[in-house]
Amino acid sequence: MLEGLTAKIAAEAEAEMTTYREFERWCTGTAEEKTSAITANNNTKQELETNIESLSLAIDEIAGSMEGIDQAFVADSKSIREGVELRVEEKVAYASRWASSCACALRAIKQRPPAGSAPPWSLTLMVKNTLISSAKLRRESNGEVLGKSPFSLAFRMVELIFTVLAYGPNL
Repeated sequence: MLEGLTAKIAAEAEAEMTTYREFERWCTGTAEEKTSAITANNNTKQELETNIESLSLAIDEIAGSMEGIDQAFVADSKSIREGVELRVEEKVAYASRWASSCACALRAIKQRPPAGSAPPWSLTLMVKNTLISSAKLRRESNGEVLGKSPFSLAFRMVELIFTVLAYGPNL
């Protein structure tokens, strides 16, 4: 009976030893897997942190660029507004000058002497008077001195043409 009991204890001890070795292998394998996973995840974590830092720098750079773009947009919008206002002022001034030129030409036509009564030199005098009255009208209307506008020469020519047309038959 003692032999049976010794054999039974030895068999149980062998079974326990086998179970222990399997458990030890499992623990060792699991520990290695966990260590490997931790190392891999730490590497991934470092890569992600580096990526986050580079993306944060990119975000800051883009935000700075956007501020510059916003400032440029505001400046461009202001320039466009000023340009539009200037074009409107120029259009009004052009219309005013055109009306002034037409008024002077009509005044010259109305002041035309009867056919054959004006000596040739009077045409020159009337053209001069028309230009002078036009210049006075322009100065009174918007304070501009004759000759400073890019349109001055064109208006002088229009006035001269109207004056010649008005006095042409008298030459």
